[in-house]
Amino acid sequence: MNGNELLSKAMDVFIRYGFRKTSMEDVARAVGMSRQAIYNRFKNKKALFKAVVDAMMHESFDAARAAIEEDGKSIHARLLNAFDCAAGQHVDALRSSPHSYEVIAMVNVEGADEVELMQRQFNADIAEVLVSEGLFEDNKQAQDAMFAMFVASKGLLYSAENRQAFSDGLERVIRALLLNNATKT
Repeated sequence: MNGNELLSKAMDVFIRYGFRKTSMEDVARAVGMSRQAIYNRFKNKKALFKAVVDAMMHESFDAARAAIEEDGKSIHARLLNAFDCAAGQHVDALRSSPHSYEVIAMVNVEGADEVELMQRQFNADIAEVLVSEGLFEDNKQAQDAMFAMFVASKGLLYSAENRQAFSDGLERVIRALLLNNATKT
């Protein structure tokens, strides 16, 4: 089993049982390895969780950056796709377990520095695209719009019933923020 598969299956276990109730034995069973093999790769459960979070965040934000740069689509569609990659794709998994809020809290603790760095870079990348598309006159305006979109996406991540509700809510936010530039989107 490759590392990405292992980390993905480990995240499923953490979401299903929560961080506290997940044992290394649970992870080992889910990935089809011995507990000792897991410990050979990761010092402890916290190290495994941090690796899971780092991999998930890198994958999500890399896909989001690719989505915002996709040719042939409107900026509105690219923004929706980018936010879906960054956060929306995780909504259904998070709603599938009563332990998801514990997992999110652990992500915010264990991966705080990395998450913050990636979020800032994501926001800056999209603000730059908004300026280059001519939707905002300067980077400050674009960063303000991006801040509003990002905060909305974070709120929707916690409150949307499912991925479609996340997308619908974010579409409303994007439409409202880009309303004055409707002819350009």
